[in-house]
Parts: sequence; C-alpha cells; structure tokens
Amino acid sequence: MHPLEEPGHGAAPHDVDVLVVGAGPAGLAVGACLARAGRRPVLLEKGDAPGWSWASHYESLRLHTARSCSSLPFLALPPGETFPSRAELADYLVCYARRFRLDVRTGVTVERVTRDPRGRFLAESSAGRFRARACVVATGANRIPRVPDLPGRELFRGRLVHSSSLRSGQELAGGRVLVAGLGNSGGDLAADLAAHGARVTIAAGRVAPALPLRVAGLTWRTAALLAPDLLGALARRVGAEGAARRASAAFWAAVQERHAGDLRPLGLSLPSREELCDPVLWSRPPLTSAAALAAVRRREIDLVPRLVALRESEAVLEDGRALPVDAVVLATGFRHGLEELLGELLPAGSAPGDGAVNGAPGLFLCGLAPELRLIARSARRTARLVDRALP
Repeated sequence: MHPLEEPGHGAAPHDVDVLVVGAGPAGLAVGACLARAGRRPVLLEKGDAPGWSWASHYESLRLHTARSCSSLPFLALPPGETFPSRAELADYLVCYARRFRLDVRTGVTVERVTRDPRGRFLAESSAGRFRARACVVATGANRIPRVPDLPGRELFRGRLVHSSSLRSGQELAGGRVLVAGLGNSGGDLAADLAAHGARVTIAAGRVAPALPLRVAGLTWRTAALLAPDLLGALARRVGAEGAARRASAAFWAAVQERHAGDLRPLGLSLPSREELCDPVLWSRPPLTSAAALAAVRRREIDLVPRLVALRESEAVLEDGRALPVDAVVLATGFRHGLEELLGELLPAGSAPGDGAVNGAPGLFLCGLAPELRLIARSARRTARLVDRALP
C-alpha cells in the first residue's frame, strides 16, 4: 500500500487488469472478491490508508447497525460491543486490506473516468492515468458533502463547517453553535458540542423516526426487516398492504413514543403515525442518537425551525427569527457526485445503483447501498459481474 510517484506529463497510462476507484468498505470488499476469483485489482484511495473515509469521521460515531451484520466478505469483525465504533471499523478496514493482500494505492485522487476508442477505461488521477479493461467505481453514496446555497453565507463572519470536517465538539467548545440538520451525525455532534460546553441549537426540518438501537431484544434493523418490510411483502400477496402498513406504523409510533416521548413542547415534531406509513420515510436511517435526545430533554440543546439564511453574525430561521451564532455546523448529508466523476458514461437522468452501468460495458458501481450488509452483498455480486465480463 503506497502512493505512486506521479509520472511526467504525457506519460503512458498504468495498465491494470481491473481498476477499483475507492478503497472504503465497498472497494475493499469488491477487491477481496475479485482476488478470490484470481483477478488482480488495483484500488485507488484518496486518503492515506484503506478505509480513510471512516478514519476521518467524527470521533463519537458508532454504527447504527449491529456488528453481526456489518462484516465484509470472508472476514468477520472482531468480537466486541453490539454496535462498533468508528475507530474499530477503521482498524478493521486496514486489516482487511492486509489480510487479502490488496494492491491499494493511497494518496491518489481520481478526477475523471472516461473510455478510450478501444473501450478501455481511463482514470485521470493525481498519480497519472490508469487504463483498465474493467472499472468499478466504489466511491459510495457519500463522496461529496452536500452544502446548501444559503443566502448570505459570504457575509457570515463566524465559522461555517460541514459535519464531515468536524472531528470533535472540542473544536467549537464554549461558542454559540447552530447545527443545521438532525440526522444521526447532526445529533451526535450536537450532543458532543454540548458536552464540551458549547451553547447548542439544532435547526431541524423533517426528521426520520426516532428509534432505540434495540427493540424488544432485537436491533432496530432486524425489527424493521420484520415490519414494515416482511409484513408488507406478505400483505401484498393477499391484497392487504394498506392494513399492514397502518399496523406497522402504529407499532413504530408506539416504539417512538416510548423511546423519545413528546418533544413538541421543546420544538421537535417527530413523524406522526400517518407519516410513518410513508415508505419514503423508511428509506433513510432512523434517528438513533440517544445522546442528542437526552440532551434535548435536559434542555442542553435548543430546537428551532430550519435554517434558511445567514447574516454577519446571525442565523436566520424559517419562522423569521435571527439567532446570534459563532459557528454553524452543516449536518446536511452527502451526495455521490458520480456526474462529475463519470460524465457521459453515466446515463442522463438515471438514478445510479449498484451493478453494471447501462451503455458502458465493463463499468460497474458498488457502494451506493445504505448499510454494510447490503454493501457486502453487492460487492460479491459486482465481482461476479466483473469476472464474467473479462476474458
């Protein structure tokens, strides 16, 4: 695992069998599956170690899926607490790359992937060009921070930072901090900021269901696989999907009420029973940040409407109020950024998903699934597709 020396201008491309862009969980899993099939993939990683994106996350992060279903193919996560920490997963990914002797080239940023006249793929990178018969783009769903175009941001004199750049609440200790967004990252960082003495406010729009990590002895993910997923699938067969969805929503509304209580007097309206019937709501991870909910209940964190603009030293809210702040943390999520990376190779207007890319034989995507268990499954399938596509 080493950075490549950048070749001179106009140097010939590095020819490889299979090129994998990204050495996070998806890239490493695909690499291991390809290696098992006798291929010799080369993985390009922009960070300084395999799984660098996990190593660079905020320190208090824990997976919200259980250890038992968060391993990559052929190597289980070491024993430990049910929900692994960021540091555990980062160490596991480095060990994973070593275990399967993957050729990971670190410190290499891929700027663009194109195709030459012979149908081979060319990756333009900070270490020169790489040419391959097959290419797997495994940069995932969270490659680029999503930064809203807030009116007045150029006037703001405080610190404006995306959650991906904040490692610990200590960095903003003692200040007046507005966290924009209440997903798990926003909740965890807000709680950490409050623990370090910051005066924290969360500006939240629509939030996901607030659920405990465990429900009736099961992890929330296992329970959700039973309802609404399995229950809905069975109900569709007998024409009772609507009734099953309502029953599932009633169950989860009761779980949410028991776990989080009524936070409306404190400024947070959690999804109603009617909203919990919406499948779109379940396409996002639930809010499992117990630390954030506890801090809200202790009134260590204030809740206000959505952030809509900035002034020199103020945050303007959806209800027209302006709050004096020293810093704003944008917990506004990420985007895959595949349009910039793949350009014309990505079908116009398509919603990218794992697997072969239509119209570009030999090009594959992996890592867009939201959970490690799904990424591991997709990596096996993608590796089989790559192996079949090569002579």
